[in-house]
Amino acid sequence: MDDIGSGIRSVDNAIVRPSSAGEKMGIRQICGVFQNNGQIVPKAMVLGRIGPLSMTGSCPDPSDLPHRQGRWLYGGIGFHHFGHALIFSTARLWALDHLDHSPDGIVFIDRGVGNQTRVGTTRHLQAQLDFLGVELPVWTISQPEVVETLLVPDQGISTHASLFRGTDRYRQYIRRIIDKKAATSLYGDVYVSRRKLGFHKAGLMFEDRIQEGFAKAGYHIFHPQDHTLDHQINVYKSARRIVTVDGSALHLVAFAAQKDTRIGILSRRGFYADAFIDQIKAFSEAEAVAMKVYDTAYAPRSSFQDRSFEFKALCQTDFDRLAHQLITNGFLAENPGWKNPPLKRILKRLERAGQKGRDTYAEIENPS
Repeated sequence: MDDIGSGIRSVDNAIVRPSSAGEKMGIRQICGVFQNNGQIVPKAMVLGRIGPLSMTGSCPDPSDLPHRQGRWLYGGIGFHHFGHALIFSTARLWALDHLDHSPDGIVFIDRGVGNQTRVGTTRHLQAQLDFLGVELPVWTISQPEVVETLLVPDQGISTHASLFRGTDRYRQYIRRIIDKKAATSLYGDVYVSRRKLGFHKAGLMFEDRIQEGFAKAGYHIFHPQDHTLDHQINVYKSARRIVTVDGSALHLVAFAAQKDTRIGILSRRGFYADAFIDQIKAFSEAEAVAMKVYDTAYAPRSSFQDRSFEFKALCQTDFDRLAHQLITNGFLAENPGWKNPPLKRILKRLERAGQKGRDTYAEIENPS
């Protein structure tokens, strides 16, 4: 195992070990990369907010495994979710700018369990690879195998506090690509909506009212999942002001925003809202402000068992606080006429969300 450059390790006859049945636990899974002597390669671990997302398991016997010839770049886990793919699965691609010659392709560990090793990757990740101009062959490894030479770069970005800003090399890689993308003036003020994800999805409750208020104030209502990555980048590069609830869209906002863009983050998770401010500053030097505009948060009862309630919470918007914060921070000139809904409307919305998700909702004590 040799260090071929700052942050990139070359592992000869690397053993790539995907997950087996019963080895996925939420966002975590047992998988990893081993040296041919059975020792784990720590650099190949995938780190997230909650710690390692790739947990160490047993090393398979290499004598029983198929061999992949050539020199391959290790991409980590090939995630399906748009935000997870963007932040975890593109995190090592910066190395493509620092290799003396191109590898034979990129390999990802399957996010699934029990599938066949195959050409290609997940839908969202493939779209991101296309956007980044990656034309190398891509394989998803679902069964253990030995790779003749595996190049393992440092993880360049993550939801973990130490990597949320991205490393210098990852930021340079992303900005080099995005700065070349043409940006035509589209909309001066943009509200990035989560409404089409479904009223039962995590976020601020009654976002339909929030969206209507911004439209009344002249903001363009933007649903990023309806558009190509190129178009999303164009919208974010050309915007004067952007407001959104904290979520995956903010990663692209951070990547594409210009220095004079002002960004308002409506918080639904304390850590993430503050971390996005740092990420935006690091990538673009743009000014961002986080605003907590809810008082009570609810989550499916099942999410309290695995501590995932932070990612599934429905936060009850305090519309008085919302208007005050937006006016104070210069995102609105006046209250669009928002009023807080009565308790019965809130309870009805929670009941409908519970029916949709086949669960019931309970209040989170001391939401962040």
